[in-house]
Amino acid sequence: SSGVARTGRATDGSSLKPADSNQSTNTGNAEGETHETDDVRDADRNAEDDVAENENSDDGSTAWRGGDVFIASRLLRNRAMDGDQVAVLLFPTARWCKKSAVHRRRDLDDGDEDEDDDGAKDDDADADDETVPTGEIVAITRANCVDLVAVVSSVDADELLGSLSSTRVANRNHVIAVPSDRAAPRIRLFTHRAGELVGKRLLVRIDGWRRESGFPDGRVVRVLGDVNDPATETAALLLQHGINDAPFSNGATAGLPTEGHLWVVPPGELKNANRIDARAWRTMSIDPPGCVDVDDA
Repeated sequence: SSGVARTGRATDGSSLKPADSNQSTNTGNAEGETHETDDVRDADRNAEDDVAENENSDDGSTAWRGGDVFIASRLLRNRAMDGDQVAVLLFPTARWCKKSAVHRRRDLDDGDEDEDDDGAKDDDADADDETVPTGEIVAITRANCVDLVAVVSSVDADELLGSLSSTRVANRNHVIAVPSDRAAPRIRLFTHRAGELVGKRLLVRIDGWRRESGFPDGRVVRVLGDVNDPATETAALLLQHGINDAPFSNGATAGLPTEGHLWVVPPGELKNANRIDARAWRTMSIDPPGCVDVDDA
């Protein structure tokens, strides 16, 4: 099918942020050897007419002016997750969604989402409603590999707690985990100690996503503690937002003044002609991507 594949970054599982609006991959016809027969020449002329007709038709590439591209369902996301850099194929404008349908889709709970819906049309939408660029993800060019905070799903937890002695529960080797980040998909965790994970806040890592599976496969990196325990929830929030609370190394603390918080600027430093007292100045730093310290700015 005709279309344009462009790269961008998945943001919330349903829309695509363009990485480079000038980067595109157009589909086309490969040129082969020319044969001097009437039948082949007629076929070539017909093919040229078809290409010209396709070029004149609106395949979405000429109508797109940059910005977000709406991905209407989990099926069309093609296993891409929040933060992945992906390539997207723009649909012809006839298959673009109405803006009102996009807003309704974003309000739906993930569990109610129709995976077979390609978002092609919304018959109930107002004819005057503005359309938005719509497409499907065709490749993940760079995966956003991050650990996720999650808990065992309530369905699996009820089954495990209600029949721990049953053969089925004893032999099961996986549970479904629900991440705290609602933009992330549920994860199938492979483990032989499923009963021990119920009621625990977990740090999990996705190892892959098989084509035939509705969930990515993952494993438990660390058990953070009991759900609703203040220390556990604090650790979960720090991990979820990428805040490093590990103690400073001995080498780092060795450079601090021995007076600790009682240290003050020596008077001699204030009188130093080569220094400027900027303590009263209002300052700011501009942090580049990946910056974690002030001196990285």
